[in-house]
Formats: sequence, C-alpha cells, structure tokens
Amino acid sequence: MRTITLAVGAHNPTSFQFEAGQYLGVMHPNGTLVPLSIASAPARLPLVELMYRSDLTSNNALAFDDLLHSSTSMQIDGPFGDVTLAKVHPTHELRIVASGTGVAQALSLVEALGQASTNLPTQVLWATQIETPSSHRLLKDQPWLTTTRCRSGELPAKLLASVEQGQSAVGGKGEVKTIIAGPPDFVYQVTDILLAAGISLDSLAADAFAYAPR
Repeated sequence: MRTITLAVGAHNPTSFQFEAGQYLGVMHPNGTLVPLSIASAPARLPLVELMYRSDLTSNNALAFDDLLHSSTSMQIDGPFGDVTLAKVHPTHELRIVASGTGVAQALSLVEALGQASTNLPTQVLWATQIETPSSHRLLKDQPWLTTTRCRSGELPAKLLASVEQGQSAVGGKGEVKTIIAGPPDFVYQVTDILLAAGISLDSLAADAFAYAPR
C-alpha cells in the first residue's frame, strides 16, 4: 500500500473541497475514472493524501500505475461518498471498522475529529496485515481514541466483544454509530456480524451500500 500526496487546485485552491470520509476519482486519458481513498482531513487542503494499492488484476490500478509513471499532473473529479461525520452524525460514540485501503477513510475521519476537539469517544477496529507510515496515526495514544489491530480472522470475535459489552471499549454510553470502510466483501461480512448481534442497520454506514448494493 502506497501513500501519495497531491497538491490540488494549484491555480484555484478552493476549486476542490471535500468532507472527511469522502473519496475522489482520478481521470486517466483513456476515460477510466480511478477511485482513490482520501487519508487526510480537509484542513490540509490544497494537499490531499491518498492511499493506493497496486494490483495487476485491476484495470483501475493499472490505469493509475500508468499515470504515476507518465504524468506530472492529474485530472481529479469528485468528491464522492456520503459517509461523512455530518451525515452519519454520531452523538455518543463512533466505531470505525476498516480493512485494506479503507484505512484511509478511517484516517481522514480520525484526523478531522481530532482537529474538531469534540472528544467524541471513537473506537477503530483495524483488520490488517500491512502498515504504512500514515496508518501509524491511528495508533497514537489519544484520550478519546482506542485502536484495536487484528488479523482478518480475529475480527468477528473483536466485533462481538464490543457489542456484548453494550458499549465500545472507550467506555462511552448511548448509541454507537458504525462506519465500515473497505471493499464490498469486507463491508458485508462486518454488516452480517453486526446485524446477527442485534445491531440496527440504521446505525451502520458504508460507501459500499451505495456503489455495490446487494
């Protein structure tokens, strides 16, 4: 997994605006729109930090690989995605469950929460075997943030432990809103675990619910 920083809107710094949790698309000259996860908070504009994983079996990844090797500038589109803090509107606690490049969405959300100084109790369950320098931001000790790293096979038990406690590991009370960040198969695996544990679908949010409905 690579971390890439773009300077957007060089001639018009306000031309691109986004909310934490959204993503953008990079346009290849052949017409391919490559979706990329934003790992930074809006306060860092005009710099935007992206996370990207090269994949020889993916046309999108191959197109972006080509851009990285052949272009010094990129045409971007967006932002996309409805999974933002304003729309999810966590009032008591927030749980973020992330895997793969979904960790970028988690990073953007956590960075924005830290800058807002809301002290919203937030738990990140991070299913990964890969780390990047940027992802270490999730591991920083903050009073309102608890991060649990686990392998994918350990995630169901970690999720159920959190649900069975009736509150997240950070100890807040009230409804826990859950953002699930990652590829569709991961999103629906987590969704099924939480639904089976009695969690309301209305308290769950994921971009995959919109772009890959089942």
